[in-house]
Amino acid sequence: MIVTTRPDYGSVAIDIGINNVDGLQTRDLVKSYLEQMPALRPLILVFKRFLEQRELNNASKSGLGSYAATLMCINFLQTNPCQRPREVLDNPFKMRSLGTILFDFLNYYGSQYPHDDSVYMSISEGKVLESDSAETKKLRLDIRCPISGGNTAKSLGASFLKDMIRSFKLCSAAILQSGATDRNVLGPVVSVDQNMIDKRTCIHDFVHSGNLDELCNFVAQTTSRWQNYKSQSGSGAFVMPALLPFPGSVEKSDEQQQRCFPESSRHGDRSVLDGNGVNDTAKLPRKRKRRRRNTVTKPE
Repeated sequence: MIVTTRPDYGSVAIDIGINNVDGLQTRDLVKSYLEQMPALRPLILVFKRFLEQRELNNASKSGLGSYAATLMCINFLQTNPCQRPREVLDNPFKMRSLGTILFDFLNYYGSQYPHDDSVYMSISEGKVLESDSAETKKLRLDIRCPISGGNTAKSLGASFLKDMIRSFKLCSAAILQSGATDRNVLGPVVSVDQNMIDKRTCIHDFVHSGNLDELCNFVAQTTSRWQNYKSQSGSGAFVMPALLPFPGSVEKSDEQQQRCFPESSRHGDRSVLDGNGVNDTAKLPRKRKRRRRNTVTKPE
């Protein structure tokens, strides 16, 4: 079971897994690939922002989840479909090849990869393999989990997949059309405003301050007390452990909190800057409108 925090209780979105043993294994798996592949972390960072700005990143609403997006990046670097020299992938900072890798990623999944049930991505084997049950050529994205073997992208709806493929094509074409003197080649792919930078800075400071460890210890103590409470048939009142003030924490004013976690940055900024630094939202699919159910009022 996954518990997702609501904006009412804070501006940092957190998913809490309960009785999810696979989650611990996937954490170690992703960590090992991040250590092996220097280009993986930047690619994941840009791809997840790419999905967020187009509202394609919520698995509970037919989007592509974070884990599936991560595995997709891993499989791309494993297969190297554009046949780049290994040094381009293994030493991206020395070779200054992160832009090349990103363009290959967008172009490959936008124009070359068969998005149907005839193939699936295998992270365990580092390949794209043919599916035994592929007969209908149905539009689909199949990314197999190396832990459970299931399709991590099964939540991705057909219309969302079409939007994602379309965005891949538009962005790769925009990069090709940009000149060498363009200041913002990444503009059509992702945009990062000052609100997002402030938010990420606050999260970075929080993680590296030691406060996160203190919070995790609090959760562990609460879980332990709850288990003991249940084992005693729930006698008496359940007492929460005390959460001491975070070490080195500083009270922030309302203005500082808003600057760190602005309302607009919770769901991503959909604005896009073109090669000339001009706001161009036409390159993004329009926001999806929620369907309103028709209600019929019975006459009295």
